[in-house]
Amino acid sequence: MLQYVPYCQTLLLPNRIKDRKVFSKIHNQQKWKTHWINSSAKNALPPDFYSDKYKLMLEVMRVDDHGYKKNGKYRNPTYERERELENNIRSCVSDERGYISSDIFIVANTGLPSEEDHNYNFYLENFKRVIEKHRKKIAKYKQNHPGYKVLFYVFDESSAYFLAKDKTAKTPKPGEIVLGEHHLYWRDKAFLSAFMETEIDYVIWYTPFKMIATVEPCIELPKVCFFYCKKQIEKNIEYDIERMVSVEA
Repeated sequence: MLQYVPYCQTLLLPNRIKDRKVFSKIHNQQKWKTHWINSSAKNALPPDFYSDKYKLMLEVMRVDDHGYKKNGKYRNPTYERERELENNIRSCVSDERGYISSDIFIVANTGLPSEEDHNYNFYLENFKRVIEKHRKKIAKYKQNHPGYKVLFYVFDESSAYFLAKDKTAKTPKPGEIVLGEHHLYWRDKAFLSAFMETEIDYVIWYTPFKMIATVEPCIELPKVCFFYCKKQIEKNIEYDIERMVSVEA
Protein backbone atom coordinates (compact mmCIF):
# COMPACT_ATOMS: atom_id res chain seq x y z
CA MET A 1 0.00 0.00 0.00
CA LEU A 2 2.91 2.37 0.65
CA GLN A 3 3.88 3.39 -2.88
CA TYR A 4 6.62 5.61 -4.21
CA VAL A 5 5.40 8.81 -5.89
CA PRO A 6 7.74 11.28 -7.65
CA TYR A 7 8.38 14.38 -5.57
CA CYS A 8 7.04 16.60 -8.38
CA GLN A 9 3.58 15.05 -7.87
CA THR A 10 3.56 15.91 -4.16
CA LEU A 11 1.95 18.97 -2.59
CA LEU A 12 3.23 20.03 0.85
CA LEU A 13 0.87 22.10 2.97
CA PRO A 14 2.51 24.26 4.16
CA ASN A 15 5.75 23.98 2.20
CA ARG A 16 8.16 24.48 5.09
CA ILE A 17 11.73 23.19 5.30
CA LYS A 18 11.02 21.25 8.52
CA ASP A 19 8.02 19.54 6.90
CA ARG A 20 10.02 18.64 3.78
CA LYS A 21 12.59 17.01 6.05
CA VAL A 22 9.90 14.91 7.75
CA PHE A 23 8.43 13.91 4.40
CA SER A 24 11.86 12.87 3.08
CA LYS A 25 12.20 10.41 5.96
CA ILE A 26 9.26 8.51 4.46
CA HIS A 27 9.61 9.34 0.78
CA ASN A 28 13.30 8.48 0.50
CA GLN A 29 13.35 4.78 -0.32
CA GLN A 30 16.72 4.13 1.29
CA LYS A 31 15.67 5.81 4.54
CA TRP A 32 12.40 3.87 4.50
CA LYS A 33 14.12 0.50 4.02
CA THR A 34 16.83 1.22 6.57
CA HIS A 35 15.16 3.07 9.42
CA TRP A 36 11.50 1.99 9.48
CA ILE A 37 10.05 -1.11 11.14
CA ASN A 38 6.90 -2.81 9.91
CA SER A 39 4.64 -3.58 12.87
CA SER A 40 1.43 -4.15 10.93
CA ALA A 41 1.17 -7.86 11.78
CA LYS A 42 -1.87 -8.84 13.83
CA ASN A 43 0.23 -9.81 16.84
CA ALA A 44 2.37 -6.63 16.73
CA LEU A 45 1.83 -3.47 18.75
CA PRO A 46 0.23 -0.56 16.85
CA PRO A 47 0.73 1.58 14.83
CA ASP A 48 1.62 -0.02 11.47
CA PHE A 49 5.14 1.44 11.10
CA TYR A 50 7.59 3.27 13.32
CA SER A 51 11.12 4.64 13.23
CA ASP A 52 13.23 4.78 16.37
CA LYS A 53 15.84 6.88 14.55
CA TYR A 54 13.38 9.58 13.49
CA LYS A 55 10.96 9.29 16.43
CA LEU A 56 8.06 8.94 14.01
CA MET A 57 5.17 6.47 13.81
CA LEU A 58 2.83 5.94 10.90
CA GLU A 59 -0.65 4.39 10.72
CA VAL A 60 -2.06 3.26 7.35
CA MET A 61 -5.73 3.41 6.40
CA ARG A 62 -7.87 2.95 3.30
CA VAL A 63 -10.82 5.11 2.24
CA ASP A 64 -13.08 5.23 -0.80
CA ASP A 65 -16.40 6.69 -1.95
CA HIS A 66 -18.42 3.45 -1.94
CA GLY A 67 -19.15 2.70 1.72
CA TYR A 68 -22.21 3.91 3.61
CA LYS A 69 -24.23 3.21 6.73
CA LYS A 70 -27.63 1.53 6.45
CA ASN A 71 -29.85 0.46 9.34
CA GLY A 72 -26.99 1.07 11.75
CA LYS A 73 -24.57 -1.16 9.84
CA TYR A 74 -21.70 -0.15 7.56
CA ARG A 75 -21.86 -1.52 4.00
CA ASN A 76 -19.45 -1.34 1.10
CA PRO A 77 -20.87 -3.03 -2.03
CA THR A 78 -17.52 -2.77 -3.82
CA TYR A 79 -15.61 -4.60 -1.07
CA GLU A 80 -18.39 -7.18 -0.87
CA ARG A 81 -18.20 -7.81 -4.61
CA GLU A 82 -14.40 -7.99 -4.47
CA ARG A 83 -14.52 -10.65 -1.74
CA GLU A 84 -17.13 -12.61 -3.69
CA LEU A 85 -15.01 -12.59 -6.85
CA GLU A 86 -11.85 -13.42 -4.92
CA ASN A 87 -13.48 -16.44 -3.28
CA ASN A 88 -14.75 -17.62 -6.66
CA ILE A 89 -11.28 -17.26 -8.21
CA ARG A 90 -9.56 -19.01 -5.32
CA SER A 91 -11.94 -21.95 -5.55
CA CYS A 92 -11.04 -22.32 -9.23
CA VAL A 93 -7.26 -21.81 -9.25
CA SER A 94 -6.01 -22.90 -5.82
CA ASP A 95 -4.11 -26.16 -5.41
CA GLU A 96 -5.03 -29.03 -3.13
CA ARG A 97 -3.64 -27.13 -0.14
CA GLY A 98 -5.75 -24.04 -0.87
CA TYR A 99 -2.80 -21.96 -2.09
CA ILE A 100 -2.55 -19.95 -5.30
CA SER A 101 0.68 -19.25 -7.17
CA SER A 102 0.34 -15.47 -7.46
CA ASP A 103 -1.45 -12.46 -6.00
CA ILE A 104 -5.02 -11.68 -7.02
CA PHE A 105 -5.86 -8.15 -8.15
CA ILE A 106 -9.57 -7.47 -8.60
CA VAL A 107 -11.41 -4.47 -10.00
CA ALA A 108 -15.02 -5.14 -9.08
CA ASN A 109 -18.09 -3.74 -10.81
CA THR A 110 -21.09 -3.68 -8.48
CA GLY A 111 -23.55 -3.07 -11.31
CA LEU A 112 -25.18 -0.31 -9.24
CA PRO A 113 -26.17 3.08 -10.68
CA SER A 114 -23.45 5.70 -10.12
CA GLU A 115 -25.23 7.55 -7.30
CA GLU A 116 -25.76 4.28 -5.41
CA ASP A 117 -22.23 3.08 -6.10
CA HIS A 118 -20.22 6.16 -5.17
CA ASN A 119 -20.93 9.79 -4.45
CA TYR A 120 -19.57 12.78 -2.54
CA ASN A 121 -21.68 12.09 0.57
CA PHE A 122 -20.40 8.50 0.78
CA TYR A 123 -16.86 9.79 0.23
CA LEU A 124 -16.96 12.47 2.91
CA GLU A 125 -18.65 10.31 5.56
CA ASN A 126 -16.33 7.37 4.88
CA PHE A 127 -13.28 9.64 5.07
CA LYS A 128 -14.34 11.15 8.39
CA ARG A 129 -15.33 7.77 9.84
CA VAL A 130 -11.99 6.15 9.02
CA ILE A 131 -9.93 9.07 10.31
CA GLU A 132 -11.94 9.20 13.54
CA LYS A 133 -11.59 5.45 14.05
CA HIS A 134 -7.80 5.75 13.97
CA ARG A 135 -7.72 8.98 15.96
CA LYS A 136 -9.29 7.11 18.87
CA LYS A 137 -6.22 4.83 18.93
CA ILE A 138 -3.63 7.60 19.14
CA ALA A 139 -3.33 7.29 22.92
CA LYS A 140 -2.37 3.64 22.48
CA TYR A 141 0.12 4.53 19.72
CA LYS A 142 1.78 7.06 22.04
CA GLN A 143 1.82 4.59 24.90
CA ASN A 144 3.77 2.16 22.71
CA HIS A 145 6.06 4.90 21.33
CA PRO A 146 6.28 7.83 23.79
CA GLY A 147 7.38 11.14 22.32
CA TYR A 148 7.01 10.05 18.70
CA LYS A 149 5.22 12.21 16.11
CA VAL A 150 1.99 10.71 14.70
CA LEU A 151 1.54 10.37 10.95
CA PHE A 152 -1.55 9.06 9.15
CA TYR A 153 -1.14 7.59 5.67
CA VAL A 154 -4.52 7.72 3.87
CA PHE A 155 -4.76 5.54 0.77
CA ASP A 156 -7.70 7.16 -1.02
CA GLU A 157 -9.30 5.04 -3.76
CA SER A 158 -12.03 7.53 -4.66
CA SER A 159 -12.68 8.99 -8.09
CA ALA A 160 -12.25 12.67 -8.88
CA TYR A 161 -15.19 15.03 -8.31
CA PHE A 162 -16.26 18.39 -9.66
CA LEU A 163 -18.56 21.19 -8.58
CA ALA A 164 -21.36 21.23 -11.14
CA LYS A 165 -22.77 24.52 -12.41
CA ASP A 166 -26.23 23.61 -11.11
CA LYS A 167 -27.82 21.11 -8.73
CA THR A 168 -29.49 19.06 -11.48
CA ALA A 169 -26.19 17.76 -12.92
CA LYS A 170 -25.74 13.99 -12.89
CA THR A 171 -22.67 11.82 -13.27
CA PRO A 172 -21.55 12.36 -16.90
CA LYS A 173 -21.60 9.56 -19.42
CA PRO A 174 -18.33 8.71 -21.20
CA GLY A 175 -17.55 11.49 -23.67
CA GLU A 176 -20.21 13.84 -22.31
CA ILE A 177 -19.16 17.43 -21.57
CA VAL A 178 -20.38 18.93 -18.29
CA LEU A 179 -19.74 22.43 -16.95
CA GLY A 180 -18.11 22.59 -13.54
CA GLU A 181 -15.03 23.28 -11.43
CA HIS A 182 -12.37 20.86 -10.24
CA HIS A 183 -12.81 19.59 -6.69
CA LEU A 184 -9.71 20.82 -4.89
CA TYR A 185 -9.96 18.15 -2.22
CA TRP A 186 -6.80 19.33 -0.44
CA ARG A 187 -8.62 22.61 0.30
CA ASP A 188 -12.04 21.12 1.04
CA LYS A 189 -12.94 22.35 4.52
CA ALA A 190 -15.26 19.40 5.21
CA PHE A 191 -12.41 16.90 4.70
CA LEU A 192 -9.72 18.97 6.38
CA SER A 193 -11.81 19.29 9.54
CA ALA A 194 -11.30 15.54 10.10
CA PHE A 195 -7.58 15.91 10.79
CA MET A 196 -6.43 19.54 10.92
CA GLU A 197 -5.73 20.95 14.38
CA THR A 198 -6.03 17.52 16.02
CA GLU A 199 -3.71 15.10 17.85
CA ILE A 200 -2.35 14.03 14.45
CA ASP A 201 0.96 15.68 13.53
CA TYR A 202 1.07 14.88 9.82
CA VAL A 203 -1.23 13.39 7.18
CA ILE A 204 -0.08 11.82 3.92
CA TRP A 205 -3.09 11.76 1.59
CA TYR A 206 -2.46 9.53 -1.44
CA THR A 207 -5.00 9.83 -4.29
CA PRO A 208 -3.78 7.76 -7.27
CA PHE A 209 -7.12 7.46 -9.11
CA LYS A 210 -8.28 11.07 -9.37
CA MET A 211 -8.25 11.94 -13.06
CA ILE A 212 -10.31 14.53 -14.96
CA ALA A 213 -10.55 14.86 -18.74
CA THR A 214 -11.23 18.41 -19.96
CA VAL A 215 -11.59 20.19 -23.28
CA GLU A 216 -8.94 22.66 -22.11
CA PRO A 217 -5.59 21.85 -20.50
CA CYS A 218 -6.51 20.65 -17.02
CA ILE A 219 -4.79 21.44 -13.76
CA GLU A 220 -2.27 18.87 -12.59
CA LEU A 221 -3.85 17.18 -9.59
CA PRO A 222 -1.31 16.12 -6.97
CA LYS A 223 -0.93 12.42 -6.26
CA VAL A 224 0.15 13.04 -2.69
CA CYS A 225 -0.74 15.84 -0.29
CA PHE A 226 1.40 16.12 2.83
CA PHE A 227 -0.17 18.14 5.66
CA TYR A 228 1.25 19.57 8.84
CA CYS A 229 -1.88 19.28 10.96
CA LYS A 230 -1.17 21.60 13.86
CA LYS A 231 -2.03 24.77 12.00
CA GLN A 232 -5.02 25.31 9.69
CA ILE A 233 -4.09 26.04 6.09
CA GLU A 234 -5.41 29.16 4.41
CA LYS A 235 -7.97 29.51 1.61
CA ASN A 236 -10.13 26.53 2.53
CA ILE A 237 -13.23 25.97 0.40
CA GLU A 238 -16.77 25.13 1.55
CA TYR A 239 -18.33 23.13 -1.27
CA ASP A 240 -22.05 22.87 -1.96
CA ILE A 241 -22.66 19.15 -1.36
CA GLU A 242 -25.72 19.11 -3.62
CA ARG A 243 -23.60 20.20 -6.59
CA MET A 244 -20.72 17.75 -6.09
CA VAL A 245 -20.58 15.10 -8.83
CA SER A 246 -18.19 12.23 -9.55
CA VAL A 247 -16.50 12.18 -12.95
CA GLU A 248 -16.67 8.39 -12.95
CA ALA A 249 -19.74 6.76 -14.48
